[in-house]
Amino acid sequence: MIANNTKQIYLTILLYCVLSYSALGAEKVDIFAVQIDGLHQADGNGRYDKIISLIKTEIPFEMKVYPPKRVYSLFDKCLICCVSPVNKNTDFYQYTGDNYLQSQPMNIAKIYIFTKPNTNVISTLSELQTLRVGARSGMPYGKKIANSGINFTFLPTIKNSIIMVLNNRLDAFIAYVPDAYKIFDQLELSPFPHDITNPVSVHEDSILCKKNNSTVELIKDANVVISNIN
Repeated sequence: MIANNTKQIYLTILLYCVLSYSALGAEKVDIFAVQIDGLHQADGNGRYDKIISLIKTEIPFEMKVYPPKRVYSLFDKCLICCVSPVNKNTDFYQYTGDNYLQSQPMNIAKIYIFTKPNTNVISTLSELQTLRVGARSGMPYGKKIANSGINFTFLPTIKNSIIMVLNNRLDAFIAYVPDAYKIFDQLELSPFPHDITNPVSVHEDSILCKKNNSTVELIKDANVVISNIN
């Protein structure tokens, strides 16, 4: 009799947990993060990794860091998931409407044109038309750059572009900041000439999710963390 009562108690507790879990809609959320040195890293020590790790929520989530092309491919195919750093700006992404949620920005990223050391800065895309210009493959640079007519050399990393400029195989490259600054630091180089007051484009680095019960809660909890940090 005691064994039956104990079994019934366990079943009641289990049922309560299942119902509570279902009521919250707390399915596990995958956060696909673009590998960016200093921001999202496989070791979890990037600035955005640390911000996301501070999120206090009942929603189970897991962050997975991949190169950009894979991140966007996985996000397009998944159901309960988020992507970082992304936003709902239609100049950069197709993620629009009420089916997507965006957190407050963790940072504001800016795209600059970097030229060879000891050369004049270049502020406009039109000045790049006859030059050899590098860019990181898979990154969303926005319609302005996509429609510029520039014949970019797409490379796996910003570091590749820096090295090719130093070896006189490129005249310039475009890159996000703070991403590029981190790579210059790693290489113990001063940032190449760029017009710091005139970025080509400005981009909010946020967490963006497909809308469902879990991601609504996750974004709400993420905004608490981001507000306290910013």
